[in-house]
Amino acid sequence: MFFIKLAKPNGIKISLVFFKNLFCNVIIYITFFNSTLVAQLSVKEAINKCLDNNKYLKAYTLTPEIEKFDSQTAAYRPNPILNNQSIFMIHQKNLDAIKPNQTLFTSMYGNQLWFQATKPLQIGGKRKQKINVQKQEYELSKLDLQQFTYNLAYKTAQQWLEVWFADEILQNNQIAKINIDSIYEANQIRLKRKEITASDVSRALVLSEKHATEVNIAWQNWNSQLAKFKILTGNNADDINYESSFFFVEVASSDSILINKAKQNRIDLKMVVQNQNINNANTKWQKSMAVPNMEVGVIANPQNTQPYLGWYFQMPIPLLDRNKANISKSKTEGLQSQLEAEALIQEIESQITISWQEYQIYKTNFEQFKTIRNNSTAILKSIKTDYLEGKTTIVDYLNAKQTWNDTEHEYDIAEYKYRKSYLDLLYLSGNLLQ
Repeated sequence: MFFIKLAKPNGIKISLVFFKNLFCNVIIYITFFNSTLVAQLSVKEAINKCLDNNKYLKAYTLTPEIEKFDSQTAAYRPNPILNNQSIFMIHQKNLDAIKPNQTLFTSMYGNQLWFQATKPLQIGGKRKQKINVQKQEYELSKLDLQQFTYNLAYKTAQQWLEVWFADEILQNNQIAKINIDSIYEANQIRLKRKEITASDVSRALVLSEKHATEVNIAWQNWNSQLAKFKILTGNNADDINYESSFFFVEVASSDSILINKAKQNRIDLKMVVQNQNINNANTKWQKSMAVPNMEVGVIANPQNTQPYLGWYFQMPIPLLDRNKANISKSKTEGLQSQLEAEALIQEIESQITISWQEYQIYKTNFEQFKTIRNNSTAILKSIKTDYLEGKTTIVDYLNAKQTWNDTEHEYDIAEYKYRKSYLDLLYLSGNLLQ
């Protein structure tokens, strides 16, 4: 809500405070007018826009694609190996003894050549198990992307709330300043009529300047929070829709329902389970690595024009190294993942129970503050009228005004905590993007 006072009070000399008020209100009007030209987003719309435009998310989306290349690499088979060894006579007399009139290095009578073509063989299911490990890693990378997306959505909703809260503080400060400015202007008239003393005018002026400073600070905070929000949504023209409904997902009727949903929806729990799948696949792969690889092939070996043909076979003898350490390591990592899953489930149950209780408490507090706020506003309005009519002193008005300021601030905090507890409950139960 914005108030614009541009008219000059009748019979009053234009003062410095009037010009300050005029400038402040014009800035407020321009800000409000510009806000109608930009996209004003509800919290749900802000989340969707962030997921569409955020550059960090676009970069992170490539992570599963990168992991997919490792899966393709795991499926490659070992390349064949070609080996050549050539031996030449280096003394002519030795060559002449075998075959006269031959030339060193070029004559087949003095050369022994070795051509060998072999193929490494991955036996024991190594290739299959390695492909399975990389497949499980790829699935984990997709879950990691989902978790990053979920956290980003939560961060965006939180930042939407921070912008809203900063705006509430700004509006309260603006309203407080406009109220004290109206008192100041009225006091100038009443001073000329000798209904009050100059100290009443001075008090109002000091408070007006104080509230002007608070408005500037609140405006700077709101502007900073909005800038952070724009980074998340990826558009410098974005603002939030301050009047939109914040509660975009219905909350379940009990914490037990939320705990069950969390066990189904929480991505971090799915990631821990997927880590177990990776460790199980890795254990099978490490066991297959205990089986030594073989290398087989054929040999063509012409010696001094005499052809020879043979075969090649190589395999390490598994007496010293049977990959026992890596097998034990993968089993231990599997046990670690299982314990982490059990701990996370216990943590989820505790988190949601606490979050549910906080949500109920903050909701009740907020409803109670609605009544307190209405009473405070009514009292301030009544005392302000009495003061302007000369029925009470400025001290009574300032006390009522301070009570109103404190109540408005506490009311905003109560609503902020209520909304934040709602967000936290959605996030912890895995329902934020439902």
